[in-house]
Amino acid sequence: MTVRKATVCIVARNEILRDLIKAHLGGCESLRVVERLDEAEIEAVVMEQPLLSPSEIEILQHLARYGRVEKVARILHRSPRTIYRVLANIREKLGVRSTLQAVRWAIELGLLKTSE
Repeated sequence: MTVRKATVCIVARNEILRDLIKAHLGGCESLRVVERLDEAEIEAVVMEQPLLSPSEIEILQHLARYGRVEKVARILHRSPRTIYRVLANIREKLGVRSTLQAVRWAIELGLLKTSE
């Protein structure tokens, strides 16, 4: 029987928290502590706080479905500028550089519904 190893990643944006976790759990081979989600190939994630608000998830869900900020803004009765600002906040929270990465991570983390 083959035993599969998984790497668990703890995302902690706070440097003091990262250092504390590394000091206590740093010797564990299958554990990584990072500041950003896009730093490594990750199979499981532990976050220091809830990821996204229901409103942020709704915006990402619509963006994944329709692909254009202007369309999402029309559907949600918000300005495109507001949607862009929320997307910037989402990227910051998830620790990713692009909106595409944010959508990908939200899907992988089970935050967005995907059509089958």
